[in-house]
Amino acid sequence: MENLKEVISGNDWECCELRVVQNTRKILRLLEQRQTRATFFILGWIAEKCPLLVKEIAAEGHEIASHGYGHELIYKQTPKEFYTDLKRSKSILESITGRPLLGYRAPSFSITPKSEWALNMLKDLGFAYDSSIFPTSFHNRYGFNGTSSIPFRFGNGLVEIPLSTYRLGRANFPLAGGGYFRLCLISIFGISSID
Repeated sequence: MENLKEVISGNDWECCELRVVQNTRKILRLLEQRQTRATFFILGWIAEKCPLLVKEIAAEGHEIASHGYGHELIYKQTPKEFYTDLKRSKSILESITGRPLLGYRAPSFSITPKSEWALNMLKDLGFAYDSSIFPTSFHNRYGFNGTSSIPFRFGNGLVEIPLSTYRLGRANFPLAGGGYFRLCLISIFGISSID
């Protein structure tokens, strides 16, 4: 989403075709076929537009977690803006599912050394874990080089589940994330869509 902001701003989302329902249902079918459960990090904006989809995901036994409300990079927000965005998303998702949210993933993995302050807000709002830190430095928008690539606990008690990387020599190369997943499918399997 971040890569397209110059072309399609958040204000234009209302005018765009919403494809999330049909695409999510394809993923749900694949997970069901493989008897697998997953965590869905959902934007509050999407949850407002598609509350039945959120209920469907939860009813199938998958975890619902927050991805913020409007997909804004944390380090481009003030602490007050981030808190408002996070609280809004959490409130919407919890009201739809009737369950407390435990997890959070920052838009574009934007918890970096510039936005570590966000971790205390996550804990203050009752989140048990974060999965936003990418222990790499190969991207101009995200990366938290020097952090552990295995789950760990911050001093405030919040658990961090870092994104997957591949260690080659002294460097961690990113493996997780929607973009990497799509590129992997295309380059390895020649798949351009999931049918």
